[in-house]
Parts: sequence; C-alpha cells; structure tokens
Amino acid sequence: MNIVVNNFNIIEILLVTYLISFVLVFLTKKIAVHVGALDMPNERKVHKKPMPRLGGLAIYASFLFGYMVYGTVTTQMLSILIGSFILVMLGVFDDIKPIRAKVKLLVQIIVAGIVVFYGGLYFREISFLGLKLIFPTWLNEFIAIFFIVGAINAINLIDGLDGLCAGISSIYFLTISVIALILNKMGGYNNEKGAEFRCKSSEISNLPTEDVPANSTCFLIDTQEVICYDPDTKTWI
Repeated sequence: MNIVVNNFNIIEILLVTYLISFVLVFLTKKIAVHVGALDMPNERKVHKKPMPRLGGLAIYASFLFGYMVYGTVTTQMLSILIGSFILVMLGVFDDIKPIRAKVKLLVQIIVAGIVVFYGGLYFREISFLGLKLIFPTWLNEFIAIFFIVGAINAINLIDGLDGLCAGISSIYFLTISVIALILNKMGGYNNEKGAEFRCKSSEISNLPTEDVPANSTCFLIDTQEVICYDPDTKTWI
C-alpha cells in the first residue's frame, strides 16, 4: 500500500529518520561520556555500571531532520518544535547536572503555554461516555496545559526501567498514526475523501462563506463535512 505524507512515501520517512537516529546514538554516547552525563547504578536500576545518557538527543535530532525535509511549516508545528527544543535542552542540562524539580515544573508549564497559546492547540470539547462537554476557552486552555504537563511527567516517571518508556511511547504513537489514517486527518494523506485545500467560496458548500477566512487551511473529511483552521485567530471552523 502506497501511503503518502506531504508527497513523500511514509516508508521512506520512517527509514531515513530511523537510520539517522541509529547513527547519532553512537555519537551522543561518546558526548555523554565526555561531559559526564552518566546514569549511575542504584537500587532502582537494573544496570551494574554507569550508562551514558543523552540518547533522547539523537532521537530528537532525527525527528527534527525529518520535519525539515518532509514536514510542512504550520503555526501548530512551530509551537511544538519550540516547546520540544526547550524540553530537550532542559533534559540535557539535567542529565549533566541535576536540576531542581520546581525549576523543571516551571519550564514544563512554560512549554505547555507556548503550545496552547502560540500554537492554538487546546481542547475545543471533551467527549466521554457519550457526553460532550464544552467549556469556556480559558478553561479549555487550562485543561490543555494541565494535560500536557501531566503527559510529560508520566513519560518521565516510567523511564526508570530499560525499554519501558520507549516501548509505551512507540505503542502510543503507532496507535495515533493508525487512528489518523482511519480518520483521514493525516496532513498530506491523499485519497478521494481526505484532501487539504485552501478555502474558497466555491469549495465550501455547507458553511456560510463569510465564516471562512480566505487564508484558512481546510480539510475535506468526507463529502458532507469540511473543517477549516484560521491561522489568524488560531481557531477551527
């Protein structure tokens, strides 16, 4: 099956980014030893000798390369890149010299704020057990920040056992990828029912044209539903 993302085959994207991260792991290992970023053995660890850290730096570098080559520049992704870069740098300094928990929490809140307020990524509604909950925007933004900070710490807390964090993260992102394909909402995914286009009055049949700004990015989910993102107001229509 030929699955295309932004006109690139998804197998190519996965293979290139994997090979880059594989090569960079050996480089970051040497850097970690040089700067003293080592995970020392203790009663919670299964390893018996100091292990190099900074492995996440190699993975992030491969992700960054993949986005620069295969990705599309959007406000949402820029906010994620800014936030993730800050978190990676925080992790690098923490691996070299431990940082106080209060400082790390403050940085995490700032990062979540960048994603929510600059990127406009927050909950518009919350559906649970058939119930659809709609809150004021300020409360949705607060919930989104709380959720992001919670997710960051949840991943961080399970990083004590070798392979646990990587395994759970891989399963999570694989699940999200499958759901995205099923819903035809993967950016650049090209088929007859999921297409991205710039809003024009002639292309919108079920929305009042005055509600669709000219520079919005729209997604045709099926023949009956169109959703548009307005980058000026950072809202979905």
